[in-house]
Amino acid sequence: MNKAGWISSFTLVNQSSNIPVLQGYASAGTPDDSVNYFFDTSALYLSSSPNSLVEVASNHDLLLDGTNHMGDGDFYDGKVYGVIEHWAGCRTSSAPIYIVIFDGKSLAAEKYIEITSDLPEASGIAIVPDSREAVVTSFCDPNNLYAYDLSDWKFHRKIPLSMPIVGIQGAAFRDGFLYIAGTNGGMYALELANNSMHFLFQASMGGEFEGPDFHTSQLRWFVNHGYDHFLLSYAPTRSQSSQ
Repeated sequence: MNKAGWISSFTLVNQSSNIPVLQGYASAGTPDDSVNYFFDTSALYLSSSPNSLVEVASNHDLLLDGTNHMGDGDFYDGKVYGVIEHWAGCRTSSAPIYIVIFDGKSLAAEKYIEITSDLPEASGIAIVPDSREAVVTSFCDPNNLYAYDLSDWKFHRKIPLSMPIVGIQGAAFRDGFLYIAGTNGGMYALELANNSMHFLFQASMGGEFEGPDFHTSQLRWFVNHGYDHFLLSYAPTRSQSSQ
């Protein structure tokens, strides 16, 4: 059972330098903050810093035939998880759509799981260790998330959203909650135990917001702000009733 409770507010505490990727970010949550992953449209990078792209490893050959786009991803238990597809807009099929599992050190792709028949489009993926699920978001479906069983990667269930989110770009799991990002800078929380939702805050910076990460003490959120691309870090404050 979740004991952390709702986070009442977030304060922007850091903005990275310009990082030349487009799709998102994930941290391994190490104490020294030295294992960071940046997701680009057709490449994945391992960086020793969250504030600039200090490349340790990269993979520029991750797309399969028929695909042209990788979304936001996640890190869990030594692996990096991503989604790839043929992106051509929500009025056109995104087939084929895959979940991709990468080695967390070399970034070599280890497994592709096709999920084309399950959802209209895939914008990001978040691992939920508590339920042994991978939750895939869709930019083209504001009303549902799509959950897969980590044991066999079969489609497990739809998770309905009581508050529709236009342009979902990704999600991050922490302490029983999924933090879900809208492309216009709206951040929402979904309590998985009962499917209740809160709107948390609206980012003050303009731009196209990608998926969030919450593997550290800060909520980190990647934004494409014109020709610049920043990782924003927010410090959370919990309500007194949740502490």
